Amino acid sequence: MPLLEALSKHFRVCGYDTSAAVVNSLEKSHEFLSITSDKECLRDCDVYIVCVPTPVGEHNEIDISYIKSAAESVGDYIQSGNLFVLESTVYPGTTRDVCGAIIEKKTDLRVSVDFFLGYSSERLSPGSDQSSISAIQKVISGSCGLSKVMMKDLYQPIIDAGLHLCDSMEIAEASKLLENIQRDVNIALFNEFGDVCAAYGVEFEKVIEAASTKWNFHKYSRGLVGGHCISVDPYYFMAYASNRGHNLDVISAARRVNSAGPQKSFYKICNEIDKLDLVEPRILFLGVTYKENVQDIRNSGSLKVISRLTDRFNSVVVCDPLLQESPELSRSTKFSSELGNLSLDDFDVLIIGTAHQVIIDWIGRQGIPQKMFIEKRVLPLTLTTNSQLEGYKICL
Repeated sequence: MPLLEALSKHFRVCGYDTSAAVVNSLEKSHEFLSITSDKECLRDCDVYIVCVPTPVGEHNEIDISYIKSAAESVGDYIQSGNLFVLESTVYPGTTRDVCGAIIEKKTDLRVSVDFFLGYSSERLSPGSDQSSISAIQKVISGSCGLSKVMMKDLYQPIIDAGLHLCDSMEIAEASKLLENIQRDVNIALFNEFGDVCAAYGVEFEKVIEAASTKWNFHKYSRGLVGGHCISVDPYYFMAYASNRGHNLDVISAARRVNSAGPQKSFYKICNEIDKLDLVEPRILFLGVTYKENVQDIRNSGSLKVISRLTDRFNSVVVCDPLLQESPELSRSTKFSSELGNLSLDDFDVLIIGTAHQVIIDWIGRQGIPQKMFIEKRVLPLTLTTNSQLEGYKICL
């Protein structure tokens, strides 16, 4: 939507989605934009920009079916001289070898002769200060010299931070994967290093503070890795490499470390709760989404922890004020989107899974020291007991 809004200020743009329900929802909040589920809107366009999901399956197998479907749809309408742009995160060669090949087969048009290809990855970070599309430098490339000129003409009006033109679309595609994979690898390092420090009484936050005094040290936050980017994109490059006979030991190891995060957190929580010697602990779990201050629950680590908690304990209440509808939880789990309906006096254990600002503010008004939640931003989970709110916390 940010891209659609930005482009609409400079061009005549129509947003298309196959889901009528999605379109109806977007129309209510973006009434001045043209959005439809009518495929006929694809007729007589000059530029087609595709930004569809690239998920993984149950066994982390990559799934580019949405991209193939989008290319098929565009292939029904694309004409000579048109530009097809892919913004989804993909392995190198997808724009050319998948999208281009599909369109060529459907139309008999030739890439870089009759129609043109471009790639530019989406780089917004939901919930962060870097949320304006114009303020983030845009990486672009095209299938030929003319394609690159067309890409510049398309994106230059909306990107104040400037464009970075890559020599090839494959370079641009790979750069997006590297952006997210380096985060996954480094978060795994911090998670693993921090676990060992915690086990032997070494304050990891003090370790980071000391290491940060060196100019080339890069700080990462420990935590559960979820969402549709960092926890997914490594599998696309792993598949790309594996198909060409390469084993990616470092990237694979990082995925194993971070994928095990929810289970490790669950065990640590259970160990602490068992120490309380409560017959039936009443647990309040706050924050479900994969990241602070966003509404997205895709691949949420908190959800995975909750699933295990509800199998172990009978009294678990889950609340996330950013969600209007309950995510998929067990039948015995109570969900609320209203913090105002809750009181900490009704619970023995408080777990902050995702520290939305609204949650921090609400708990601050309940009398828990704010310092705990400042520190929470660099901890995966925080657990407190209602009888020992002053400073009782563990690094999970």
